[in-house]
Amino acid sequence: MAIQQDLTALTQEGVFDQLSEAVAGVLSGAKLHLFKSGFTPTFNSVAADFAAQECDFTGYAASTLTWSAPGLDSTGQPITISDRAFFQATDALAPNTVGGAWLQADVTGPPASHTALGYWVFNPTVPMTQALSSLGVVVGWQLPGNTGYALADY
Repeated sequence: MAIQQDLTALTQEGVFDQLSEAVAGVLSGAKLHLFKSGFTPTFNSVAADFAAQECDFTGYAASTLTWSAPGLDSTGQPITISDRAFFQATDALAPNTVGGAWLQADVTGPPASHTALGYWVFNPTVPMTQALSSLGVVVGWQLPGNTGYALADY
């Protein structure tokens, strides 16, 4: 007699430890970048694809995030939440329209060294076309099995 178990439903046991490890590891030092509208990332996109479409409005720089202790979001899912990354155009000389954000971390193994990426597409896109145009982004990193969400305010 064979017994089957549905592994598509996971319990929360151990998830808080995994989130704590992520905050101390892969998320520590991860940078939030912005990409231009017109770029449509996919599961197969690589770091170079994002870098080629990175925003370049005057005053732009990727932002290193800090993270909260793991907790539960409003739906009961385990989550860690970043501080608010703030981006502002200092003039209108290099206008961009922001299509989304990506989080990038360089991970040194074991088991392997690689670049970890998570991305979020903004709908609607965000115009950074005037001096003092600004954008704030907060990332919620969720487990298991999903990179969470990015909230953009402008």
